[in-house]
Amino acid sequence: MADMLDLGSSAERRGGSTPLPGTSSDLFRRRINIMEVDKGCQIGPERVSPEEVARFANLTGDHNSIHFGPDAIVHGVLLFGKISAAFWRRFGDGTYAIEIARFRFHRPVSPGEDFLIFIGDPTTVISRERLGQQQCPVVVKKTDGRGREKLVASGEIIIIPGNCDQT
Repeated sequence: MADMLDLGSSAERRGGSTPLPGTSSDLFRRRINIMEVDKGCQIGPERVSPEEVARFANLTGDHNSIHFGPDAIVHGVLLFGKISAAFWRRFGDGTYAIEIARFRFHRPVSPGEDFLIFIGDPTTVISRERLGQQQCPVVVKKTDGRGREKLVASGEIIIIPGNCDQT
């Protein structure tokens, strides 16, 4: 597995143009250094129980068969909810996630399976429309049956620090 993930822009993946350097869309054309994020704050191990999956399915109406049975996988949005909650534990000062800047699921998590969330250090977003907001790299990993770490998800989340007045 590579230590760097090129998150590129969605426009580039669709064959569009490369963002101009210094523009807000260029902020999202970055590489995530997985090894550096691993040195950040580790949250977990976390787990989503089969009961949580069933409650989530009832709340959202998403009863797709891939979320139930012996080969079930956790809903992506439910997993992202666990990631969002990890920000509260990481910063503990009213900081909250407001936007998924770039995020990719690499492999599924099964109900009852442990996973770890790594949150890197935030960097300030420099653009007029995002005044006071910060980007945080996030990596989610699990361990396979042989004890090897496997990348589950990676990306960047836009946050508003708890000490920032957004009026």
